[in-house]
Amino acid sequence: MTTEKTAIKGSMILAIARVGTMVLGFGINVLLARVLPIESLGTYFLLTSFAQVAALIALGGFNQSTVPMLSGSDRGWPVIRGSGLFLILSISVICGVAILFAPLVPMSDGAVPYMAILLIWIIARATTQAIAHTLRAFGRMIDFGLHEVFSFNLMLFIACALAFFLGQTPDLTQIVWITAIAAALCVPLSFASLVPALRALPKMRGIDFAPVAKTSLPLAIIVIANTALSEAHLWIAGTLGDTEAVALFEAALRVMRLLALPLMAVNMAIGPQIAHLRKAGETVPLERLLRQSATVIMAISLTAMSGLAVAGPSVPSLIFGDAFAAAWPAFLILLVGQAVNATTGSPMLLMTVTNGQRVAMIFAIVTSVLGISVSLILGQIDPLWGVAIGASVTVIVQNLLAVWYCATRMGIKTYPTLRFGKELF
Repeated sequence: MTTEKTAIKGSMILAIARVGTMVLGFGINVLLARVLPIESLGTYFLLTSFAQVAALIALGGFNQSTVPMLSGSDRGWPVIRGSGLFLILSISVICGVAILFAPLVPMSDGAVPYMAILLIWIIARATTQAIAHTLRAFGRMIDFGLHEVFSFNLMLFIACALAFFLGQTPDLTQIVWITAIAAALCVPLSFASLVPALRALPKMRGIDFAPVAKTSLPLAIIVIANTALSEAHLWIAGTLGDTEAVALFEAALRVMRLLALPLMAVNMAIGPQIAHLRKAGETVPLERLLRQSATVIMAISLTAMSGLAVAGPSVPSLIFGDAFAAAWPAFLILLVGQAVNATTGSPMLLMTVTNGQRVAMIFAIVTSVLGISVSLILGQIDPLWGVAIGASVTVIVQNLLAVWYCATRMGIKTYPTLRFGKELF
């Protein structure tokens, strides 16, 4: 199998895994909305955001550096040992910092018990993520797709579904415990997949700690910035509003993410082809591929969005329950941003898989800061629709800038076309 075909296969496996992960995550939120009061659900969303951000930061950039460090390396074991030591230190530091935020944990009956549960959650998620990315570096894409997030969401979904269908009503504390246990169970499962890859490595002494830290730490800055900026709107809703506003905003946002699945799946499938065509200098077929895939995405996405818009305010209520009818204004605002996202194609993908990574990063940071500023200003008027506008501004401006850059600087249009050809497939 050629390198290109291997890359395409890996992208397809990853696309399937991440689509499955998002669908399971959406299902978990729907079930929790039926089990928990809306205020408790908002608190759970804040706790989830805190744990996920902390876990990603705890990786110290290892999730970005592991593939270039291990792929084709002739020092597998020294790098693995150095990575293990680096992760132990990184995770320990982040857990220590997280403890300092214990007074901010939004629990009415005290933060200490919940902080202990969250530390288990953070350590387990960071460890599993590190193992998953190591599997990716060894080319084990199926195992990577399974353990990156999918297995965690699957176990949590099964637990929530059992509680719902058995008529149980677990409180917030029990749900947090269930989540932490699901995260902890993923550690031995992912490690079991890693063992065969480790056994295949030639025996070698040494610990490559300094190279791991030197490669990972600069990338950690990008991870921290992207992760914090992506979660900032939820935190602003919680700071300027209450946990009910958080639950309503997150519910609307989860539906939007589900509507983004066609774009995400197509991007993962065509990513290797884009990189190959760009490297070969085949601009015409590259532009044709991008514009035709954009047309397919636009047709699917706008059809689904139109149906939801016509259905009206009943959509949030039907999905999450009557208490979520108030999410409709935020839902509509986010829908505008997603419509722009669906009609501009894949300009950010083109930039990130070719030579525009630095500009793409700048666009992402600048537009995120702009969107957060809008959320902070308008959120003081109304925490729900104010942060929804801020989130939509981020998506709209980022996509428009990326389309402009690709068309004017790279000479490639990414927006839809009605002219189709075999290059689409």
